[in-house]
Amino acid sequence: MDVIDPAVMLVQAGQLGADLRRLTLPVAEQIDGLLAPDEWTSIDRVYLTGDGDSYHAGLAAQWAFTTIAGIDCQALSAQRLLSYGPDLFTRGPRRRALVIGTSASGDTERVGQVLAQARDRGAMTLALTGRPGSLVTQAAEHRVVVELADSQPSPGLRTYQGSLLGLLLIAVHLNGERHPDPEFAPKRLHNEILALADIVDATVSEIGWRCEELGQTVARAGGDDAG
Repeated sequence: MDVIDPAVMLVQAGQLGADLRRLTLPVAEQIDGLLAPDEWTSIDRVYLTGDGDSYHAGLAAQWAFTTIAGIDCQALSAQRLLSYGPDLFTRGPRRRALVIGTSASGDTERVGQVLAQARDRGAMTLALTGRPGSLVTQAAEHRVVVELADSQPSPGLRTYQGSLLGLLLIAVHLNGERHPDPEFAPKRLHNEILALADIVDATVSEIGWRCEELGQTVARAGGDDAG
């Protein structure tokens, strides 16, 4: 098992803005070429699934699918979908559920099982991952790869943002294919996401010294038995 150096977390926090700048448009281009127009419009419900951070990225993104894409969306853990999925995946003859399985590592076994089960039931399946050629990409019909440069073992900082970015961009594209709304035009929202990079950088810079002060305060209090 890899030993995580706490300093890596600080480095990764400083890379979040750069990741948004580097990944937003290339990932949007991947999604643009993912499906034919009639496949996008056949989708009438979306399920987001994953484990751990990937599941929480789905929870954070489900409202974007409802508001931006105007489509019913539910985020469920991989285990819950394995238990209840078969009754959820079956749709009408011209309508399909889209099941997006998120796994930053690509090796989350239960996410691969959900995608395989959903595919067998006729749902459209999409793996969102940070690693091409991984288990989940083999289980799904389609895949979007959000690959991070210079990644190191760390709690999910950059990987969580990458998963969330991929989900948001899928929601944006769904809106553009299903019922284009100028308020949610893909180009406009892509630019808004790119503009967040400067805000992320400024936030990391502003809170860095504050977190350092807090860490020193906690360290000094470590020997206080009364605390």
